[in-house]
Amino acid sequence: MAFNVFGKKTEKEKEPAFRRGETLDKVHGDLRKTLWFLDGANKNFDGKEYSDTIQAGEIAFPLTISGERELSAISVQLPVGALPATAREMESHVKPLKGTGYDQMTPQQRGDFWVMLEDPYRLYLPSGYISVLASGLERHMFCGNFEEAFHVLLELRNTQTDREFSLRSSNALLLMAMYHNRPDLILEFQDSLDVDHSYALSEEMYLLSMYGTGMDLQARDIMRIAKSFGIQDTRYAMNYVPHFDRYLRENMQEQFGRDTLPLKEFLDQADIVSLRTRKVPVFFNSSMSEQDLFLPMLYTEPALASTVRELYKKAEDSVKHDLRHMKEMGLLLYDIDYDKREFVRDKDGYIIG
Repeated sequence: MAFNVFGKKTEKEKEPAFRRGETLDKVHGDLRKTLWFLDGANKNFDGKEYSDTIQAGEIAFPLTISGERELSAISVQLPVGALPATAREMESHVKPLKGTGYDQMTPQQRGDFWVMLEDPYRLYLPSGYISVLASGLERHMFCGNFEEAFHVLLELRNTQTDREFSLRSSNALLLMAMYHNRPDLILEFQDSLDVDHSYALSEEMYLLSMYGTGMDLQARDIMRIAKSFGIQDTRYAMNYVPHFDRYLRENMQEQFGRDTLPLKEFLDQADIVSLRTRKVPVFFNSSMSEQDLFLPMLYTEPALASTVRELYKKAEDSVKHDLRHMKEMGLLLYDIDYDKREFVRDKDGYIIG
C-alpha cells in the first residue's frame, strides 16, 4: 500500500463494502456445503489431521490428510478486489498458477474466484481456479460432506475439458466411492461417462474400486477397458455396441450363471499383492499424504485376463458371423434392435434368418 501522509486510504485502497464469505447468498447452492472456511460465521476448518486406511481385499494403503493447511480454505479477513463487471474483464485478468492457494491469490484473483463460485458449471474455469476448488472437494470427500462433494465434482466434469482434471477427478471419485463402500456412486460415475473427455481414467482405479465394493464387471466395463486385458482390435465392439454388449452378456450368463463377470471369484483367490503396480494421479490437494498412488494392475491377473479375452473373442466371432448373414439378407446390423426383433438362430445361437 502506498504511503499516505494524511493517514487515509484512497478510493482504490478502500476495502470492499462487505467481506466475501460472511454470507453465502450468492454462492451456488451446490457449493454451500463444500467450501472450507478458516474464520467467520461459516468457519468449519478445524486444522486437525485426518488418517485412515483404504482397503480392497488384501490391498490396503494409508490415507492421511494434513490439518496444517488447506489450499482452498477461505479467510474472510483477506481482501477481495472489485468484482469484474463482465466476462471479458475477468478474462483479461492474470490467472493464478495451478496449485496456488486461496491465501496466495491477489485480491483481484479472489474477486474472480468468488464470481466463479456463483456459477461453477460455466463452460471453462482456468486451471488455477479449478485446482483450488477440486482441492476443497477432495477433502470433503473423505472427512466432510462427501456426497455433496462427489456430485459437485461429477457435475464439473461435464464442462471442464482439462485432461489432468478429468483424470484426477475420475480417480478421486472412484477412490472415494470405494472408501465409503458406495457401489451406487460408482454406477453413477459410470453412467456419467458420456462425454469424450470424461473417458480419461485409470483402468487400475476403475477395477480396484469395483473389486473393493464387491461389484461385478458388466459387459460395458469389459468393452471400455478391453485394451488393458491385452485385446488389441476393438473395432467390432466400438462399431456395433448393442450387439457386442448382448453377446458378451449371453456368454457370461452361460459361463457364470449371470450376465456379469464376478471379479471377487477371480481376485479373492489370486495373489494380487504380487501383481505389478502403476503410479496413478489422484488428488489436486497437496494436503494429502500422497497425491499419486501406486495401484495394482488387476487386469494382469492371469486367470482374469485369460477369461476376459476368451469372452471377448467369442462375442467378436458372433458379431462377425451376424454381419456376414445380415449382408446376405440385405440388412445392416446396426439397424437391428436385438431386444425387440426375433431372429432364427442356428444351434450355436448365430442369426441365420
